[in-house]
Amino acid sequence: DSYLDLRIQEMVIHDWDMRSGGTGQAAMDADGVIALLPGSEMWYQLCFRPTASLTQPIVYRFEVAGETAGAGLRHDVSVSGDDFTVSQPSDAKAADLTLSCSAETYLLCLYGRVEWTAAQQDGRLVVRSDSDQRPDSETEETFNKNNLIRFHEWFGGL
Repeated sequence: DSYLDLRIQEMVIHDWDMRSGGTGQAAMDADGVIALLPGSEMWYQLCFRPTASLTQPIVYRFEVAGETAGAGLRHDVSVSGDDFTVSQPSDAKAADLTLSCSAETYLLCLYGRVEWTAAQQDGRLVVRSDSDQRPDSETEETFNKNNLIRFHEWFGGL
């Protein structure tokens, strides 16, 4: 199964690479988006680059909307620096950052074709923070940007 998932991922992502011509302006194949979403959690395992352990994990909540049935997901990625978990969101625990976007934006960012910060800047990604981890001296905007950069450092692709 994982071999097949990787081949589908290569076909869908490289198809987008060729059609976008380096501009990042092409749309992903809609059927490809639906095919890639269930396997996206595997990508976290393949790409994770551990860092020093954190005193408190950072929880990223993804709320991914799809234009067609089956093209959406919702999960938490909790990163402790040297390890991570992917789980269903818990109403008992607020996320440090909640990232809301389309399935296409999620996949393009996850596979390193679009930077998370760039997707936020151009309005394709909405980031909210509900964190007690944000220092009083740091604005929400800076906290969000810094933690998007950290997410990219941990899961920036192969």
